[in-house]
Amino acid sequence: MKRVDGVKRKLKEPTKLKVGVEVDFVPDFANEIKKILKALPFDYVIGSVHFIGGWAFDNPKYVLEYQKWDPLKLYEKYFMAVQACAESKIFDIIGHPDLIKKFGCKPKTDITDLYLTTAKVFKKNNVCIEVNTSGLRHPCREIYPAKQFLKICYDEGVQITFGSDAHTPEDIGKDFDKAISLAKEVGYEHTIIFTERKKQLIKI
Repeated sequence: MKRVDGVKRKLKEPTKLKVGVEVDFVPDFANEIKKILKALPFDYVIGSVHFIGGWAFDNPKYVLEYQKWDPLKLYEKYFMAVQACAESKIFDIIGHPDLIKKFGCKPKTDITDLYLTTAKVFKKNNVCIEVNTSGLRHPCREIYPAKQFLKICYDEGVQITFGSDAHTPEDIGKDFDKAISLAKEVGYEHTIIFTERKKQLIKI
């Protein structure tokens, strides 16, 4: 994968582009989502959870809503939604699997069991998780997923992909070196890329 950093440069070889999409997992519309995606020629489909009920919890406009929640109960609610996303069998990749920490909200109690249960669901449903660098650009200042969660996923045999979640050109591929370093640190030696929604194992 070639990194695009906003600098014009001549490429010595063609750049291969994959066509993918990130889709919000909305349980009430799961069947409709599945039908739509099945008819479209994507290389990969990322499923993500951005809403708890009607609350767009990753939107800065609604950050004060966090004050209404007990952090542990919020995390339980979120990870139940992430597990349902994986269990839907609609998606190839689960995007930023602990996005709920974006604004720094974290339980003070141990959530190892929550991570473990979620990792087992990922493995059972054969989905990859995204090692996403955008958290480094947000208040949590941490890659998604957290190191502990990523290590548990590795131990459970969950495969990974890398993403920068770029919303501007200069963020494409940003901090991939840190993501690769983290993945190697917990034990990963390979990543997954997709072509026509079929996996290919690549050494990192």
